[in-house]
Amino acid sequence: MEHRFFRVGDALRQTYASRKEGHRFLVRVEGKEVEVSALPLGEHRFLLRLPDRQLVVDWARKDKEVFLQLDGQGFRLKEEDAAHSVSDGDHGDENEPALNSPLPGRVVKVLVAPGEEVKKGQPLVIIDSMKIEFEFKAPRPGTVERVLAVEGKQIDVGQCLVVFRAAAV
Repeated sequence: MEHRFFRVGDALRQTYASRKEGHRFLVRVEGKEVEVSALPLGEHRFLLRLPDRQLVVDWARKDKEVFLQLDGQGFRLKEEDAAHSVSDGDHGDENEPALNSPLPGRVVKVLVAPGEEVKKGQPLVIIDSMKIEFEFKAPRPGTVERVLAVEGKQIDVGQCLVVFRAAAV
């Protein structure tokens, strides 16, 4: 099953898709699984058949961005690496970013402690989700303020894992 993360506005969505046969796919988004079919109507257009309705979809892709128009409504999706899901807004102060989990799972390993200096890209936490391990890395250099992730504990989407203070510029 192909696994990807897409950002739609401020929300990060975890998706899985696998081809069944022909134009039929099994798709899972945010834990909801549905069988769909996608019938080509042109180079950048297809008919998406869902269990309860059909939609005409026009699409275009540029690098990691996908632009969709579904029955006249436009969407911009940006494909992302799960390890770079950071929210600065959850803790108020822009100098105290929080690393939030974009997926549910179980904390396998916490790799940092409060007070520790981290470099951009340094692994902070390892999460197991759907029997796949994801390593979450520091999006910028800084100092770990708090570690909220606990090894062996279940976590939800959006749950804060690590809070750190960005390095002085």
